[in-house]
Amino acid sequence: MNTSVIRYRVADFFKRFAPFDTLPHSELLEIAGTGRVKFHESDEYVFWQGKPRGPSLWIVQQGRVELIDARSGQEELRDLAGEGDIIGLDTFLNDGSYAYSARTSTDVILYSIDAAAFDELARKHAVVERFRNAHRSVTGSPASLRSWLDAPPPPMEFIAARQPAERPSPAPLSAHTTRDALRNMVRYRAESVTLPTHPPQFLSAADLSLFCDRNPALLLREVRNAPSGAVLRPL
Repeated sequence: MNTSVIRYRVADFFKRFAPFDTLPHSELLEIAGTGRVKFHESDEYVFWQGKPRGPSLWIVQQGRVELIDARSGQEELRDLAGEGDIIGLDTFLNDGSYAYSARTSTDVILYSIDAAAFDELARKHAVVERFRNAHRSVTGSPASLRSWLDAPPPPMEFIAARQPAERPSPAPLSAHTTRDALRNMVRYRAESVTLPTHPPQFLSAADLSLFCDRNPALLLREVRNAPSGAVLRPL
């Protein structure tokens, strides 16, 4: 396929996600032209914890990537990147090395962009700089680290009001926490989990994302269209 066509398609994909959704199309085309497309099978490493930053940042086009912390001697899931997420930003915020290892949990397609070009965008556009600095809450120094996986899960009042019309086939869940819910969704490749309640309640990945600061656009739509106080109050 013509490389200029690919660049337009990549730019159109970037436009759907922060911080690229605020940039002029000409700058999107420019940043899209700095990288390449890369495919990884499941359980492959994109980069390793503690290694110096490479020349690229990576945007997940398809699939899931786990960010793994092995400093304690055991692997701990610190974050999970999906469509539109950027991995490798942590190297801007520390000594230039990767804070975590990035390992694919599914087959993954990544778009790379030049890290220096992204840094230049951050100097030119305050919104890109704010986006980059916001990653300190997840990938900052170990002393101040707080993963979004530790965010409080949706309250039961909200979950009960959002039960699906048809019973899904979700993963079982032993504890009502965001971290456990995400872990089981990844483990069973499911879009929902069964909570340990009687009768069983179901928590979807989309509903979970509303409470983890992962989907602000969806959050605003849900607030506008909330059908009841039970749904609106937690949102």
